[in-house]
Amino acid sequence: VGGTLVDSEFVETNGIPGMLFTFDVGTGDQAGTGNALVYYDAPRLYQSFALGFTGQAAEFAAFLDTFTFIADEAGDS
Repeated sequence: VGGTLVDSEFVETNGIPGMLFTFDVGTGDQAGTGNALVYYDAPRLYQSFALGFTGQAAEFAAFLDTFTFIADEAGDS
């Protein structure tokens, strides 16, 4: 999306490692911001994105905080 990385950090949910990225996109009245949350639990890659206008960081964090892993019928995440 032609974004600029603002911050990144290692995260962990239910023992599964991941990365949280914060980035800016666009300029002027087209400026926006976003967060990407990525987990790798072999062989699966989980991705969640929140994109929108600048100033929505709290809403993005609240959305991404809802991400969790649950056991499926096979007992995997």
